[in-house]
This record gives sequence, structure tokens and C-alpha cells, in this order.
Amino acid sequence: MFRPGAAVPASEGVRICAAGALLALWLAGCLPPSSTGGGLHFTTIEQKNDAAYTGHQQYNALDPGLLVFFDEAAAAAHLDLFSDAARDLVARVDWRTQFVVAVFQGWQNGAGYGVTIERIAVDGTALRVHAVFRTPEEPGGPVTSPYHLVAVRRPLAAVEGLSFELVVGEGVVLTLTPAPR
Repeated sequence: MFRPGAAVPASEGVRICAAGALLALWLAGCLPPSSTGGGLHFTTIEQKNDAAYTGHQQYNALDPGLLVFFDEAAAAAHLDLFSDAARDLVARVDWRTQFVVAVFQGWQNGAGYGVTIERIAVDGTALRVHAVFRTPEEPGGPVTSPYHLVAVRRPLAAVEGLSFELVVGEGVVLTLTPAPR
């Protein structure tokens, strides 16, 4: 048992340091994703749940959408869907170690709608993007087009040949099979 101010035996100190180092690596996201279906590490670039797109193109479909960008050129073709701040962050993506995913809820009649990507995981030949779509109890107000844009750490295996599935609740809402490069 360790008491503050007490000397720590050398073997115990090594074990504590090793456990601390592993914890620090895990918290920093430096360990590779689990090969047993664990999720890929991702960070939010932008999440919009309102119609504040002034001066920008909107995702204008009624149905949900999924976009996947493997390089800067692919992202550049769709950056008008996102804010200037998001464009700046996408410009800083390290495409060798990351790719970008956007999930759209589709046009909604009012405020209070929203999208949250909860998990991204490789499952066989598919990369599944698990998202939650928030719906207000009483919709109303201006039309909105909510989305969540994230940078995803590439797994050790290539993702370019996989199909991509948007999963909401228990079901696959749509499947995207990128064209071969």
C-alpha cells in the first residue's frame, strides 16, 4: 500500500511508471485502434445544428447524407458545405494519418435537430459510422441542415477500398461505396 511521503520500492515504482505511461498513451490516442471491432479515434472539426450557414452552400437533401474524404482534393470539392473555420481546420488535416467524415441529418423543419457521431469502427469490409440524430419534441422555426464533421485517425489497414455505412439506431441508413482510385 502506498502512503504519501513514503518511499516506493523500485519494482513498484517501475510498475506505476509503466501503467502511467500506458494510460497517458491511451488518453492521447497514440495506441492503435483495437482489431476486435473497437472504434477509431476521431476529433470534431465542426458540428452545426442550426441554419447559420451565411454565405455558404447547404447540404440540401431531405435524406441523411454521408461524405468521406481521403485527401485534400476530395475535401476541397465539398468545403463550401462548411464554415470558414471548418475549412481552415480541414486544411490542417494530415492526410497521411487521417481522413475526414461528414454526416448530415438532411433538411429539417425547425430548430432543435442535431447530429452526433458517436463511434466509427471497421467491421469486416465496411467502415461503420454510428450517429445519433436528435429530434425536438415540438419542431418549428427556420429550416435547418444539421451535420457533424470529424477527422478520423487512419487504422493500420487501408480504408479506401471499404464501403461506408451510416448507422443510426440499430439500422444502416445508407451505404456509400467510394469509386476505385
